[in-house]
Amino acid sequence: MEHLPEHGVLISIKHCGIFLIGESGVGKSETALQLIYQGATLICDDAPNFIIDKDNTTITGTCPEDFQGLIHIRDIGIINIRELLGQRYVKKQHKIDYIIELIQDNTQELTKLYLNINDARCHYQHKQSLISIPGIQIHISQNRNIPMLVQTAITQLSI
Repeated sequence: MEHLPEHGVLISIKHCGIFLIGESGVGKSETALQLIYQGATLICDDAPNFIIDKDNTTITGTCPEDFQGLIHIRDIGIINIRELLGQRYVKKQHKIDYIIELIQDNTQELTKLYLNINDARCHYQHKQSLISIPGIQIHISQNRNIPMLVQTAITQLSI
């Protein structure tokens, strides 16, 4: 089992594993919670464990047993999704199909713009292999509907 150096929230939207990453306090868990209310499944909040397959081509995120179904929301505390919404909204593990980095946009300047989200990729070095996963950055700013943008990016990816 390998641990990638990222902290984030792993969810599943329409059987697509989405790993939301970004700095502490940017809104990863809150975005995930909104998506869960819209039908997504929580895999793991904060620090999933990662398993890299034998071919070094895919990464699967798993949730430690003590944290399954739990998500931490600032100002509210720990929420048990299983108790709140039901077992259907919690899953033990999922392959990471897509990575979305949430970035706080304080400068009103975008640091990176992808014209075609299908061309954007995140790369992880594992032993002698380079694992490539599609991904984009979404800039957080006032009046942006981040959960809707995440769902749109995932829908665009599958077209």
